[in-house]
Amino acid sequence: MKLIGITGKSGSGKSTLTQMLNHDNNYNVINMDSLVHSLLEKEQIKLGLVDMFGSDILENNVINRKKLGAKVFANKACTDQYNNYIYEFMKKEIDSIISTSNKDIILDWPMLTVTHYFEKCDYTILVVANSDTRQDRVVKRDNIKAEYHKNRDLPDELFEGKLFDIVVDNDNGLQTLQQYADEILRQIEG
Repeated sequence: MKLIGITGKSGSGKSTLTQMLNHDNNYNVINMDSLVHSLLEKEQIKLGLVDMFGSDILENNVINRKKLGAKVFANKACTDQYNNYIYEFMKKEIDSIISTSNKDIILDWPMLTVTHYFEKCDYTILVVANSDTRQDRVVKRDNIKAEYHKNRDLPDELFEGKLFDIVVDNDNGLQTLQQYADEILRQIEG
């Protein structure tokens, strides 16, 4: 089983590339955004987050992700506290999927480089796009203000100094991204 890690900043096109690579459903995809959203529904996790960030992150007894995000991304200490807490639950889920998968796995994860999974990957792929393009994509996709995107954008150093097997420049449209995807599949499956 191969483990393929795809990373990059929000709006770079990680998930779009992942969909292109998995067009034949040949991979087990672990999208960290989706994984975290499902974890936020678990009572134990919800209670822990309420203890950390207050009950005003709830709406009808469900975590309001925008309210949670406003608190999490308010400062580095809050971001670190949240990441350390949720990561323990993520590891359990990821390890379970990896240990039971009968397909190669794609990890679609912005924070991949700061986890032990980065070193476990057989292939690491960095998707990049210029900051204006990324911001436009995220503002439109998530229906948020540009300022909120800037507050939650990951620092550049997460992607500097890392040796990636493949770097995908996603500033030139879907057709070019598809060409990258086709070449990556040839490399991985070849």
